[in-house]
Amino acid sequence: MSKNTIKQKIIITSIILISVLFSGENKQDLVRKGPYNKLVIANAMIIPGHGGPAYGPADIIIENDRIVQIISYNGLTGRGPKDKFPKGDRIIDATGMYVMPGLIDLHTHIRTPELPLNYIYNMKLAHGVTTMVNGSGRGWSEALKQQKLSNENKITAPRMFPIRDWGPSRSRDPGHMPTADKIEKWHDTNPQNISRLAKKLVNEGAHVIRIGSLAWNAELFGAVAKAIYKAGGITTVHLPPSDISVVNAVEAAELGVTMIEHHYG
Repeated sequence: MSKNTIKQKIIITSIILISVLFSGENKQDLVRKGPYNKLVIANAMIIPGHGGPAYGPADIIIENDRIVQIISYNGLTGRGPKDKFPKGDRIIDATGMYVMPGLIDLHTHIRTPELPLNYIYNMKLAHGVTTMVNGSGRGWSEALKQQKLSNENKITAPRMFPIRDWGPSRSRDPGHMPTADKIEKWHDTNPQNISRLAKKLVNEGAHVIRIGSLAWNAELFGAVAKAIYKAGGITTVHLPPSDISVVNAVEAAELGVTMIEHHYG
């Protein structure tokens, strides 16, 4: 076989593989099943999530995406010959398997446009993550769109709570910081202005709001944290070395921030 023929076959094979990978991203969700009016996970061992040992076997009854009953059997003898699986629209035989509460990833990023979103979502789910607080690396509008698709069960993905910045970030793109007129309103310490902006962000769909860009001003930091909480949201902060001389982790917590993404020093 000539070198040219081998080269051609390698190229053709590569094209086919790429086509399969990217076509799979669109087709994957078309073959999903559910949700079900009544789903039964039968004969599973349950990890309760409070630090105690697993127990079971047990049957988990789920109706309209809510656990309504757990039927636990003797841990030594298991289910008896007369203990039939409960009836449901779908029954998953989980014999020899473990069920645990979904993990919550409180800080993650979806940055790389070249990486298919369904790959990222599948990896999260495969590791047990069913809820994530994700940075809006692909833009706020895109993050809201993905959140909506997940909430409506139109894609296979964890639940999402994308992070919205309090005003323009001052550190995301060094050398291209926002102009003063774009950040002025976000740095106004007037309580009415802060309350108005907090309500605006929450009403636009933001549940988690990052206030790290205000870390040089403790008064504003605390006022924003309290206003967002009152508006129905929660706050997060990234405290790089340049900021902790004004607001460190302990002070940020005392000022009302909900959680800290990163902290140095």
